Amino acid sequence: MLEKRFDWMYIAPSSTLRSSFEKILNSKTDKEKLRLTLQEQARQLSCREASGELELIKQVNDDPLLQPLFNVVCRLVYAVKGVYQPEFNWNRFFD
Repeated sequence: MLEKRFDWMYIAPSSTLRSSFEKILNSKTDKEKLRLTLQEQARQLSCREASGELELIKQVNDDPLLQPLFNVVCRLVYAVKGVYQPEFNWNRFFD
């Protein structure tokens, strides 16, 4: 389903963003692995090009099942970039 959504949004198969989301979804069964993968991928997506692509996806996505995933990854990327987000409590994110 995610592949079709990325195709619909014209995200190239070789995109860093597509690769990152595949890694995140592949680690979903182990809480610790997911936490580490999210941290690693947020660092990789914090570059200007990837974070711009992520913002675009967040804006054009109309799938209510994927929107929370895009929102969480955006917030993690913002945290890596040092963007202040008072409405989100990171301390209890993985409890």
